[in-house]
Amino acid sequence: MIKERKKQYSANGTCVKSRVRFNSSNPCGCGCNLYHLEYDGSEVFTVCNSCGKDIAIIEKNQAKELLKQGSWR
Repeated sequence: MIKERKKQYSANGTCVKSRVRFNSSNPCGCGCNLYHLEYDGSEVFTVCNSCGKDIAIIEKNQAKELLKQGSWR
C-alpha cells in the first residue's frame, strides 16, 4: 500500500519550500537542481521538483528537526 505524502510549506503557507543543489544537478538525472521535502508519516524524502523522483531519505534525527519547520500538508 502506497502511503500518501505531505509536502513541506513555508511558514506563510503559500509556497512549497524548495531547496537548491548548488553547482550540481539532482542525482535523478533529469538535470534539475531543485528539490522539496515530502513526509509519508514515517520517513522524510527529498524529491526532485522537475521529475518527481525520490532522491534520498533523510536521516531520522535530521528528519525530526525538519518536521518542526513550516507546515506539512
